[in-house]
Amino acid sequence: MEDRKVSEEDVERALDALRQQQAQFKTVGRLAQTGDFVVVNYTGTADGKPVTEITPTAKGLTEQKAFWLEMGSTTFIPGFADQLLGSKAGDKRTVTVDFPADFVTPQLAGKKGIYEVEVVEVKEKILPAIDEVFAKSYGAEDLQKLRAGVRRDLENELNHKRERVIRNQLIRSLMNRVNFELPEGSVQQATHNAVYDIVQENAKRGVSRQTMEQQKEQIYAAAVQGAKERVKLEFLLQKIAEKEDIKVSQDEISARIATLAALYQIPPKKFLEDLQKRNALIEIYDQSCGKRSSSSCSRRPRSRSFRLALNSRIRANWVCCVHRPLTRRFLSSIALAVSPQASALRLDLGPPQPISFPRVKLDIRQYCPTTRQ
Repeated sequence: MEDRKVSEEDVERALDALRQQQAQFKTVGRLAQTGDFVVVNYTGTADGKPVTEITPTAKGLTEQKAFWLEMGSTTFIPGFADQLLGSKAGDKRTVTVDFPADFVTPQLAGKKGIYEVEVVEVKEKILPAIDEVFAKSYGAEDLQKLRAGVRRDLENELNHKRERVIRNQLIRSLMNRVNFELPEGSVQQATHNAVYDIVQENAKRGVSRQTMEQQKEQIYAAAVQGAKERVKLEFLLQKIAEKEDIKVSQDEISARIATLAALYQIPPKKFLEDLQKRNALIEIYDQSCGKRSSSSCSRRPRSRSFRLALNSRIRANWVCCVHRPLTRRFLSSIALAVSPQASALRLDLGPPQPISFPRVKLDIRQYCPTTRQ
C-alpha cells in the first residue's frame, strides 16, 4: 500500500459527503434536469419477457413503484436516466436500454430491455452551505474545528487501512505456509453455519427454495471451502494467542458485543441474551482474541510465536487443540479478510469444484426461514 497522506482534496470530499447527508428535496413543477431526482413507476421486460422470467431474483428490475432516480447518474441501468431528462410529472415514456456485458445481474448481460415509465414527481436537491451553522449541526464549535475533526478522522481511517492491509498480508502468509489436517467435526459445524448464512441471505433477496435446491451443490462447495479457511485460521490465531499469552478483557468483550448489536440492529441487552442462550459468548471471546493475535503479529513479526507459527514441526500440535465451532452469525473481521467472498455469496457461483471433505446429505429446506426453528 502506498504511503500517502490526507490532502485538502480529501477533506473537501469528506465535507461534501457530510453535506450530501443533509440534502433536502423539493418537489418542482419544471422539467427534470441533471442533478434532479425523478420519482417514477416502471415495468420492464428483457427480450420480450418479464425480467423475473429470466432471473427470478431481479424483482426490482421488473417493476417498481415510487422509485427515486437521479438524473445524470448511471448507478441504475446505464442509459436509463438520460432518457428521462426533460420530463415532468405526469409524463409517460418508453425507455430502451442495453444491459452491459458486465451488468450486476449476469443473466441479463447483453440483452435489450424495454421499460414503460411514468414520472410521478420531479424533485430538486438542495444542499446546505458549508458554514458555521453547518459545522454546529455536526457538533463542532466552528467550521475550522469541523475541518480539523474531519482531517483527524480521515487520518485515523488511513492508519486503520494500513493496519488492515498488513494484517491481511500476514494472515494470508500464515495460511499459505502452514498446513495441517483439520478436525472433521469442526469443519462440518462451520460448513453447516456457512450454508445457513448463504441460504438466509438469498432468501432475503427473494430466491425461492426450489432455486436453492437446484443450486445446492454450488452452495455446499462454496460453504465448505470458506469453512475450511475459517477453521484453519482460528487454530492458527488460537496458537499464537497461547504463545503470546494474549487475553481479552471484559471491557473489550462488551465493546465487541455492542458493535455487533449495532451492526445487526438488535438491542444490546437482547443480543447478549441471545448469545447466552446459544452459549456463544465464548465465540465472541475467541474472535476478539484472534483479532488481537493477528495485530500482535503485525506489530512484532519477528517474535518467537511468529517463527513457531511458520515452523512445520508444530503442525501436529494444532490437530489436538480443542476447537470451539464458529457461530453462524458472527464472522470476525479476520475471517472475512481471509475469505471476503464468504460474506457476499450469490447463487451464480459457477460449476461446483471437487473437494476432499466427506460429502453430507444437504437438505436446503432445513435452512429456510419457513421451516427452521
